[in-house]
Amino acid sequence: MAQAKILGVLGFPVEHSQSPQIFSQFFQKESLENWSYETFGFPTLNDFLKTISTQPELVGFNVTIPHKVSIMPHLDWIDVHAERIGAVNTVAIKRMGTTVQLHGYNTDYEGFLQTVYALPVLPKNAIILGTGGAAKAVAAVLQDLNIQFKRVSRNTSAVNDLSYTDIKSALTVPNILLVNTTPVGMSGFPQQELDLPYSDFPNNLQVIDLIYNPTETALLQKCREKQLTCLNGALMLQKQAEKAWRIFKTYS
Repeated sequence: MAQAKILGVLGFPVEHSQSPQIFSQFFQKESLENWSYETFGFPTLNDFLKTISTQPELVGFNVTIPHKVSIMPHLDWIDVHAERIGAVNTVAIKRMGTTVQLHGYNTDYEGFLQTVYALPVLPKNAIILGTGGAAKAVAAVLQDLNIQFKRVSRNTSAVNDLSYTDIKSALTVPNILLVNTTPVGMSGFPQQELDLPYSDFPNNLQVIDLIYNPTETALLQKCREKQLTCLNGALMLQKQAEKAWRIFKTYS
């Protein structure tokens, strides 16, 4: 029997992740009975990183909140695309005898790009809620599509950043997209609703919430009630996973 191989997803919380189901489908489709996919729920990185050398079957892992940026200093090599974005969500493990190298990639870019293309109308402007690892991939896609954007954060740092109290002023531009990259509303996350000026949302606003569990967050529910175009993060999850799977196989 072929040697067992393990993939997984690293994050905290991670119990909500649907990646195990998606990768199980990949394994079944290719009749890979020796492959499995696990969840690694670690609030800090060090404890998880110590386990890599003791798990020779581990081929790679996906990375989700809150480790997409903090994982980068621990990597031996980073793809130029991920380097430019400033976040990694896919780590492949290269083993050479007793030497272990971690190689970082970003497949969120492809996932979000496909999600934007699924919108009825390509936006001209955008507002990004959050400034974490997923927000960095979103910003890179918008930049490459020549879509002007502003970021919204609880702690504004860059000149282009807005506070949540400033969102109303940013909603006046035409053909605008709102993207939630924060974990607010995610299953298992303590905060379930964003403080947003829903009554000021324009009729042509399009909304993408990167959360996929639950399938409809409080944000999407309120936006659907206003008959706005809404997408959750399911398509992004699927497309980024497909690209990650292609990467993992090249290391196996």
